[in-house]
Amino acid sequence: MNTFKKCMFYVLLLPILFFSACENDSGTPGTPGTPGTPGEQGQLFGETQFSERVYPWILIRDKGAEATLEELTDGSVKINVTRDTRSGFEYGLQFVHPNLEIQNGKTYTLSFEVKADKNISVGTALARPRPDYKCMWNDWGDTLNVNANQWTPKEVVFTMQKDTEKAAECYIRFGGNGANYNVWIRNVSLTSEDHEFSDDSVPSSIIRVNQLGYLPKAVKRASIVLGDEEPVAGDEEPVVAVEEVDGSWNSADVDLVRHAFDQDAGEYVTVVDFSSIEREGTYKIRASYDGETVYSHQFRIGSDIYADLKKHAVDYFYYNRIGEVEARYAARPDLAREKGNNHTGTFSSLSSSDLSSNDFGDAAADYQNLIGPSFSADIQSGWYDAGDYGLYVVNGGIAAWTLLNLYERMPDAFGDGSLPYRTSANQTPDIIEVVDEELRFMLAMQRSDGMVHHKIHKLAWSEFPNTPTEDAGERKIFPVSTAATLNFGAVAAQASRIYMKLSKEATGSSATDLSAKADQYLVASEKAWSAASSEQFRDIYAPNPRWQPGGGPYDDTHIADEFYWAAAELFVTTGKQVYLDYLQSSDYYLQMESRLSAGEDDGYYGSFTWGNTAGMGTVSLSLAAPGYDSDNSNEPAVFVTEEMKTAARNSIVSAADVWIENIDTQGYSTPIKAVDGSYPWGSNSFVLNISIALAYAFDYSADIKYLNGIVESMDYILGRNAMDVSYITGYGERVVKNPHHRVWANQLGDQFPEPAPGAVSGGPNNGGHCPYGYSYLRYDEIAPQKSYIDSIQAWSTNEITINWNAPLTWVTSYLDENRDSFENQNQNQTLSISLTEGWNLISINVVPEDASITTLFADYMDKVVEIKDNDGFYNTSQPAFFQTLTSLTPVRGYLIQVTEPFIFTVEGTSVPSDSLNLRSGWNMVGSPWGESVDVATFISSFSISSNLITTIKNFDGFYEYGNSLNSLDHIEPGKAYQVYVESDCTFSW
Repeated sequence: MNTFKKCMFYVLLLPILFFSACENDSGTPGTPGTPGTPGEQGQLFGETQFSERVYPWILIRDKGAEATLEELTDGSVKINVTRDTRSGFEYGLQFVHPNLEIQNGKTYTLSFEVKADKNISVGTALARPRPDYKCMWNDWGDTLNVNANQWTPKEVVFTMQKDTEKAAECYIRFGGNGANYNVWIRNVSLTSEDHEFSDDSVPSSIIRVNQLGYLPKAVKRASIVLGDEEPVAGDEEPVVAVEEVDGSWNSADVDLVRHAFDQDAGEYVTVVDFSSIEREGTYKIRASYDGETVYSHQFRIGSDIYADLKKHAVDYFYYNRIGEVEARYAARPDLAREKGNNHTGTFSSLSSSDLSSNDFGDAAADYQNLIGPSFSADIQSGWYDAGDYGLYVVNGGIAAWTLLNLYERMPDAFGDGSLPYRTSANQTPDIIEVVDEELRFMLAMQRSDGMVHHKIHKLAWSEFPNTPTEDAGERKIFPVSTAATLNFGAVAAQASRIYMKLSKEATGSSATDLSAKADQYLVASEKAWSAASSEQFRDIYAPNPRWQPGGGPYDDTHIADEFYWAAAELFVTTGKQVYLDYLQSSDYYLQMESRLSAGEDDGYYGSFTWGNTAGMGTVSLSLAAPGYDSDNSNEPAVFVTEEMKTAARNSIVSAADVWIENIDTQGYSTPIKAVDGSYPWGSNSFVLNISIALAYAFDYSADIKYLNGIVESMDYILGRNAMDVSYITGYGERVVKNPHHRVWANQLGDQFPEPAPGAVSGGPNNGGHCPYGYSYLRYDEIAPQKSYIDSIQAWSTNEITINWNAPLTWVTSYLDENRDSFENQNQNQTLSISLTEGWNLISINVVPEDASITTLFADYMDKVVEIKDNDGFYNTSQPAFFQTLTSLTPVRGYLIQVTEPFIFTVEGTSVPSDSLNLRSGWNMVGSPWGESVDVATFISSFSISSNLITTIKNFDGFYEYGNSLNSLDHIEPGKAYQVYVESDCTFSW
């Protein structure tokens, strides 16, 4: 296959009907690491020869058996058995092919060969797995006896006598034979001449696109796979075409961005850019060369492409709450469910008797040491963590922070009444109500001494699949941990300042209720900080029982980052010296890491994760939202200095440059790169959390590369990746369908629903965490970006969680908000200000390359007498060392005295989203906007109530609160205004 040699291709937008003869030639589905295609010669198994992989076969260890998949040898899979049962159970090891449809009345032939280095007995069955077990066939009366070191065949023919079963499994079972031996299996086959195959899968394409679509003015790129070997240049020039599905056509140039071997994908990839196509519509990409024509999946160009996705993303928290899911609020009626009766109510803490009656493995002694005073809590709210029913404070912390930060950055994204399942007209944004469900759970987990219990979980994993109402068994509260305490301390401080802000904007009983919540969360937050900081509790770590007896460990033992994060949130909220002192002593102070430096994610590219939380503290310091001053009747106050804020912002931008370099040098434009050949667990969440930091880099720099970096990161999530899969349920042609979830389990039978739209899969991960995800066997030889399985059992690659859907909600909300921010961004704009003789009030709303007064006024200095603001001056008659004002800051106001009229012009980029800290009294403020806005819009950008902004005036007119004679009704770009405020506040845009 030829490489793309030229740096210019031609794009032809032609009627799709014209090329309909090529529709069947849509790509090559057999990329490494993806399932085979059953159906050939009546074959039901997805893998039969084990030449390169084992998937979709898996190894299940039961009754204490221990074994590993070792290697592929001559078309066989080798299983090394170290213990084949703990209790003498006959078949503790099971080699299993899941997800088989066995049809009523059809005849099937099952065959395989097996060898072992000792005599063993092998049993075989076809059955539906637990909890609703149903056996279709078994050979328990005629098991296979295998003599040592001899290949022994097995073949059986049977007719299905029961109703069609969609989710059967084939079991090859052995055990009860001792320890330390090997088993080999080869030539597995399940065929039927009369089975009715129905393949509704969408074929893979070698042209990888964002299967949802592209924003009209944003960067638009596709990746084209040329195989895993260096392409040989040919004579024929390839042609790439973008076809508009409705038959319209036009033409445009397409740029070759790069062509190279992508190490993380294990293949040669050509990246092409079609950003010049801006017309809204539905498209496909066609590539023709060497006599071949291939097509991409369908996608849309539209300004609203993220509008529905952001809503479905936040809906995940409704589906995953411990309460009822009502059909009227669900995307589909089959997603409705009742709440689990034993999932709410009063739960008690873990006891010594629980430890003695359950297998906690090596962590039993650690748990015994952690058991403290008896504790119980009434739990009526909270989010299930992931595909299981655990409630975890640690993972709840980052998820809650992300959604609270979404509100702080985008307060209008999910306003009051925007989500149908939230309380309307209560003067509280719906996104805050969503988060408060988790905050109330976390608050209930706090002891009277301030420490917070780690999690709530059963002492066994819940059956799979099942619903909350079917999930029987006692749930226990696990011991406290320092990490959980700091997680709660951080988000409670963040919530407190948000509730106090809302209380100042609300009226009546709503204002009282919001103020009470603010006080409640702040008291709880400071108690948590005091407890975690004490000598007694500062190093209380959750044990890791290696998934025994149930529940995720979240055993974070590096908590300096949690201390920094909690101190940052408390300082932003309260301004207390104790928190500033801690911040300034921390190695994380005002830093955003581009590669994480602790815990299980040490060394990976990322901004923050549940175990690496320092970056969140730096984001909050950079945003510098107003807290409240207890010495001033809880009036808003900004405690973060300009120097701190600037340093934090600069660090975010510096980290963003590292991720942008990754994007600019990879075939699939991802901000992460593999480390030691590995992608981390939840790699897609790393992409999404980095995208949050890229958004702030764009806010703080106005450099369009960071905004386009978010766009390309979402392209990866939505299908422009080595798997050619959209990792978000319900969004794309070739889309993840079987996330690891106990309720959304349609893969296991039609009685269970398909997943709700808008849930993001964890994505590729070759760390070897679970047997289901790593039944590839040679996962260490598979390219990291291809280490993915779309299977409900593959919790290592296909889990969905609250802390992954939270950044998905954030990023899609940001892209939807900034849908129009691509046009003219980072292009020089000219501001012209007409100055009259004498004094003028001016402000600049662009960011010049050099903002020094001597540069800005170089052509006008003979006409300038003096420039001044509230803090300093520049006088042309004074020597340089006397000047206290040397440059102009965008949006700040300045008085300038000139000797004659002239037009002052300044070039620069658009002012990024930001804020100014204002002092009680008079301030000079300009307009950040490029057009005239009304006074009401101007006033709404202040962090205090409108009645506290008493006067706005300049040389053109005035506005006084409540005065019917006001002559100032609009705020103009280039002009400045004297504004009198009754208290310290911020002006934000």
